[in-house]
Amino acid sequence: MLLLHSGGTQRLPRLVGISKAKEMIFTGKMISGTEAAEIGLADYAVNQNEAGDAAYQRALTLAEEILPRGPVAVKMAKLAINKGIQVSLILLKGLCCPPPQLPLLSASETAPIQQTTI
Repeated sequence: MLLLHSGGTQRLPRLVGISKAKEMIFTGKMISGTEAAEIGLADYAVNQNEAGDAAYQRALTLAEEILPRGPVAVKMAKLAINKGIQVSLILLKGLCCPPPQLPLLSASETAPIQQTTI
């Protein structure tokens, strides 16, 4: 069940798209792990094994892929992703690219600053 007061109505459309999010929220329909993976709500869906730990085994496999990477690099990448996802794409565009209507000036092209006193 989607908890509306926990940011689900803001986060779900970003994960699965507006149309699918509305369908899920309006109907309250439960979905399977396979469907969750198909629509991008989950990264993986695994068939249960005899031991009953298929999800755990898949998580271990993923952890073994991450383990050889430098722990500091993984920590910093995680931090950058988590902080970056909170930034508005509109703000990010303005920070990364100069506005197209303003030409870039080199230091030799800039006029000296005039100081005035009041």
